Amino acid sequence: MDSVQEGADRAGAAPWSAWDNTLASYVQMYRHEPGFRHLGFGDIITERYLDDEPTNSTVIARIFAQMLSEEHSVPVTDKMLFHLDVAIAMGVAVVHRAFLYDPKGDEKFIEEARTMVGTYLRTELPLTS
Repeated sequence: MDSVQEGADRAGAAPWSAWDNTLASYVQMYRHEPGFRHLGFGDIITERYLDDEPTNSTVIARIFAQMLSEEHSVPVTDKMLFHLDVAIAMGVAVVHRAFLYDPKGDEKFIEEARTMVGTYLRTELPLTS
């Protein structure tokens, strides 16, 4: 959770810049947090590690939605939560693949995650500065 907040805190005013910073924080956890790469985002232990009801990505989506709402003065909607949840699932899957064979992460996959999810978010949830 702290990494999500740190990524958002480092974001500039440009819409979705928090996504880029949050992805960078996630990649750093894969690279430097002992065991994170092997446990993933709670997927081996449980998909519901952070809360009893929603999945881990849904919990993160809710937190990210609240930060976006505060930063860009937009309401948190079911549509926003859905698209954030999808974006997180896509990003987690591609970043996981980046680290499958390379402990430093295959930069091509990391950049593809950044581009793919960034494009998805900017298309499905356009924000203005």
